[in-house]
Amino acid sequence: MKEIKKYLQNRKLAIEFILEKPRSKFSANTFHKLRVEIKKLNALIDLLNACSENFNRKKTFKPFKKIFRQAGVVRELQLEETLLKKLNLISLLSEYMISLRKHRLTEQRFFFSMIDLKLNDRLKNKYKEIEPLLSSVNKLNTENYLNDKTNSIKKIINRSDLKAEQIHELRKLLKPVNYIRKCLYADKLNYPGSHNNKLSGLLGKWHDLQVMVRHLDNAVVKGKINKVEIDLLSNINAKLASDRDNIFEKIKMAIPRSEFFTDRKLPFVY
Repeated sequence: MKEIKKYLQNRKLAIEFILEKPRSKFSANTFHKLRVEIKKLNALIDLLNACSENFNRKKTFKPFKKIFRQAGVVRELQLEETLLKKLNLISLLSEYMISLRKHRLTEQRFFFSMIDLKLNDRLKNKYKEIEPLLSSVNKLNTENYLNDKTNSIKKIINRSDLKAEQIHELRKLLKPVNYIRKCLYADKLNYPGSHNNKLSGLLGKWHDLQVMVRHLDNAVVKGKINKVEIDLLSNINAKLASDRDNIFEKIKMAIPRSEFFTDRKLPFVY
């Protein structure tokens, strides 16, 4: 399938372009873009795993997973800094903000230490390993793959007692399905799922708040800053947890039930 070959080539070029950037050019958005591109590559690897009997999914994705995870650590700390700045609380959280910045810079240095010639060679070898396997992908097994994923999604959305774990799993399942769909419908403006962005936006906001609540919980429990700042962080965290729970309820309202759940109603999730 020529679309699949082009998809791999685009991911390869995008990831290489980002990793070759000077450190000074890495912004919060750069880390985000890198993670999105690796997620897109992982969607292809997931498809190949379903189409090729001798494909070692875990081994192939391993070097990408390492930089994906570390970029995620940096990204979460960046989000926390951004959020607290938006709340105009920097002056009241000076001790915590200094600690947070030091932590983020430490994690960034570790991320950049991972990007060396050895890693680049490993990634190039993985692309070469993937390329011959693309011939195993055809219309039939791609449709079977998408149907299997869609059925898994249906099982989640039809639960009457959705919990945070299921919402997180739903978000993870929607990504590969919609990345592959967008790949197959790249030459069409109205590919399946291209118009349903409401659920996508809600899932993204919920996930970010989930991350922030976890981070601030850890900060409060560790108590390595003065009590005034700890109390303030506790209050902020309570508000964020409330916002997260409100979005959780909106997600449950926005999720389509199975009787309306057709291919064209799957939301696209970035």
